[in-house]
Amino acid sequence: MVSSARPGRPLLVTILGVLPFALAVWYVVLAIEATLLFAGDALFGGTAPIPTDVRLGPVVILVAAIGAMLWSFLTAGGLLGGAGWARLSAILLALFALPMGYPSDLAVAALVILVLFFPSNVRAYFRLNRR
Repeated sequence: MVSSARPGRPLLVTILGVLPFALAVWYVVLAIEATLLFAGDALFGGTAPIPTDVRLGPVVILVAAIGAMLWSFLTAGGLLGGAGWARLSAILLALFALPMGYPSDLAVAALVILVLFFPSNVRAYFRLNRR
């Protein structure tokens, strides 16, 4: 009897696919904090002479946090589903959306590249599940 079942998801892909969910939770907290900052400024700031860019800063943070949260959810779903585009999205997420500094972003992006492009079982998983 020959089984034609496709191979299971490698553990490295599962771990890397769950990490964007944790990142999305962090962005939810950031969005809540930005909302509270904006509401506090609107309620208690009154007519204080605060520059407009400072006053609207929390709104920009809120929009960016919601965008990064959605990006994290889509990337995690793509990684767990084996979508070919998700590997590139994970690298871009590591470079642009992680709340770290410049050298740390490069280190995380290099680690993501090593995990998603070099082990043969990971490459085979994305090749078989390409969408």
